[in-house]
Amino acid sequence: MVQLKQFTVVSLAGLMLFSALSPAALATSNSQRHKNTWRNVAIGAGAIGLLALRHNPVLGVVGIAGAAYAAHRYEQDRHHQAVRRQHREWYYRHHHRY
Repeated sequence: MVQLKQFTVVSLAGLMLFSALSPAALATSNSQRHKNTWRNVAIGAGAIGLLALRHNPVLGVVGIAGAAYAAHRYEQDRHHQAVRRQHREWYYRHHHRY
């Protein structure tokens, strides 16, 4: 049972590393990469927190708190990206040159 949980944690970590290093992730902008990193950290920390909650409550709470913080940062980055997009759209709508 313990080996299965360790395998699950290692698999999740490997999946997160693979998705972060994929060519699609490397081709995106820096802000998009930051946003995706926070999303992946939130997912990973939440999974680890939930898996560890039963056997090590302190590690479980720390994992869940880390997931909450990473989710908060993801939402901040998502909001800032939307605001930048709105500013860019406004600029091109009002400053077009033919």
